[in-house]
Amino acid sequence: MNRKKLIAVALSACVLIASLSSVFVFTKNRENSKRLAQEKIAIVPTPVVEKLAEWKDPAGFSFSYPEGLTVDKHDEDQENYAHVEMTLKDKPGNVIVWAKDAPISDLATWVKKEKRFTNAPVLDTTLGGENAKKILLNSPKKMVIVGALYDGMLVSVESELDEAGEWQKRHESVVSSLVFGEKKTTGSSVSSSDSSDEGSDVSIDEEEVIE
Repeated sequence: MNRKKLIAVALSACVLIASLSSVFVFTKNRENSKRLAQEKIAIVPTPVVEKLAEWKDPAGFSFSYPEGLTVDKHDEDQENYAHVEMTLKDKPGNVIVWAKDAPISDLATWVKKEKRFTNAPVLDTTLGGENAKKILLNSPKKMVIVGALYDGMLVSVESELDEAGEWQKRHESVVSSLVFGEKKTTGSSVSSSDSSDEGSDVSIDEEEVIE
């Protein structure tokens, strides 16, 4: 075999080796890419779904809340119908459900009278099936408040917001699940019955006088 043939064979061998190496490297890189993609998918955290517990309040409403929260009904508060605060150990933030006397006749007046709501965005929404207002505060701290008028009470749900949005989700859970009970009735059926009896007694007396 002459020198030219040897060089040609050597070049062919080099080209073949280079081609095989390229195929091997390409296949290896492709496998590594698939493996990395699978690892990324595997490490994506699964959203934690918080189990819910139910709170029934003597003020006449109920709602659901994540059962991991600590509930303080503030028995020392003798001024309001309800003052239910939910917190989480070692994590700042809270959700508070208030039920207060409603000194106002409509929600627009409530929003207008609350100084902390000045210049805050106000949205129409619902709470327990009743018309409500949603207020977003940015100062002195970020908060969201949803309030409605029901049976002579101003019922509101408020929460301090965190960067991760966890407290906003808990706030929304309470708001979306809140249900009002039956309104307190103030009828006077007994007194009406008494008054009719009194009327019949008077008529009998009149007949006796005539006789």
